[in-house]
Amino acid sequence: MKNTIFPAYFSTQLPLHIAGLLSALAYAYLSLSSQSEGSVTLWQLWGVSLLCAALCFLAWRHYDTDKKLCIKAVIAWALLFRLIGVTSFPVMEDDFYRFLWDGRMLVESGSPYSHPPSEFFGASNLSDADEATLDGINHPDIKTVYGPLNQYMFAFSHLIAANKIWPLQLLFTLLDMVLILLLIKLAPIRSVLLYAWCPLAIKEFAFTAHPDIVALLPLVAALVTTKKQQWNYTALWLALAVAGKVFALILVPLLLRFRWRSWLVFAGVLTAIWLPIGGGQLPQGLTAMAENWQFNAPIYQLLGTTVGPSLLKMILLSAFCLLWAAYAWQHLQKPADTLPRGDWLFGLLLLFSPVFNPWYALWILPFAVIWPSRWAWTTSLAVLLAYASGINMPNSGLGLYQQPGWAVVLEFGLVALALLWDWRKTKAST
Repeated sequence: MKNTIFPAYFSTQLPLHIAGLLSALAYAYLSLSSQSEGSVTLWQLWGVSLLCAALCFLAWRHYDTDKKLCIKAVIAWALLFRLIGVTSFPVMEDDFYRFLWDGRMLVESGSPYSHPPSEFFGASNLSDADEATLDGINHPDIKTVYGPLNQYMFAFSHLIAANKIWPLQLLFTLLDMVLILLLIKLAPIRSVLLYAWCPLAIKEFAFTAHPDIVALLPLVAALVTTKKQQWNYTALWLALAVAGKVFALILVPLLLRFRWRSWLVFAGVLTAIWLPIGGGQLPQGLTAMAENWQFNAPIYQLLGTTVGPSLLKMILLSAFCLLWAAYAWQHLQKPADTLPRGDWLFGLLLLFSPVFNPWYALWILPFAVIWPSRWAWTTSLAVLLAYASGINMPNSGLGLYQQPGWAVVLEFGLVALALLWDWRKTKAST
């Protein structure tokens, strides 16, 4: 009897596997190019990201229904892309030195929040590897900005291999894969493909080991338990998300609403995570960042010198709070298991923020899986233009965190065009 199962599968999934193979080769090229600090150029990063984004989009367009798309194949390629990233040196980032140092401080002193790294310059009890890590930390005179859940991850990585980044790369890769599996519970696999193969997620979590996945994973888990109306579990996951990054706070009232028992669970879990290493105090670095840092923020670049940065922050914060309150009022009228539009809220928060690092855009993407939009996925690619700064363009004459005007205009211009396209499509369909 002729076997028709394998040929049918092969012919149906062949375009997906071709796209996956080409993407894997591109990521392997990026990994091989990044075996030391500063060895990858902007054009290499942008070229690989653009190619892989195009292949992801073509696969998404080709498989117009979920029935044609093999879930196992999507997940397997997504895992391979990330494992390739684990073999690389962090691409165009030096934040990982802080992660390694924080992990050491938590293991050896019980808290990473007590002293800035600069206090350990010249210490006699440091190994050569410790000194190399300490020397790589940016802003060493400022205490860490990272939340307690991140710190536990950093400490776990330190126990596996001190002063090595690969444990965090591997850990964040595994967490990201769990997030993909959770997204399958919330959206069609065709939409999940957009995140599973997204170059920004692969670059920031696997290649660079940014810890936002530590907060994003429990946030998505909270969305899943919200759909199941398991409110105390939602509160637990939200506490973990906030312990990872304060961004998650803006969704807490929208998910917990007026369930006071759940609020007690939220407060209790957050306190239990925070007190042992934080002593109840906010990281000093968060205050320094809020007061002094500005990066990839077009509103501040346009109006900051005219209005003044402090006044502009107050105006934009007030505007965000008013818009959030208006949205919350409408959202709370809907059924309890209705998910909030986190893509809108996080997108607005980032637009009004004085700092918009590329990995911050990842907070939009799980919601863009549930509610696909052109602007969100355009942002996931355009935001990589923010890596065009003095630190990655040593011969440009720019300051370390200064951006060329063309990069900012192109980045936010592309997002604005995508927003306009979405608006016109929405208007045409109503």
